[in-house]
Amino acid sequence: MNNEERDNILDRLEQVLINSRLGTEEQVAVVMLLAFNLLAASRANAVSLALSDGRTLSVKLENPNGTPLLTH
Repeated sequence: MNNEERDNILDRLEQVLINSRLGTEEQVAVVMLLAFNLLAASRANAVSLALSDGRTLSVKLENPNGTPLLTH
């Protein structure tokens, strides 16, 4: 996927969320569910993204009892 494709998908997703009747918390929940589904599809339990301001955004799927998840 090139940057143009990625930006197009992000713009479309943003417009769908902005134009929805969902509240902010519900919109975040939708994005989290999407992230969960993508993690499951890639058989991963974590992903990190380096942001342009130097911060890192991380999403990690954890087992509630502390046992490591085996997704492979």
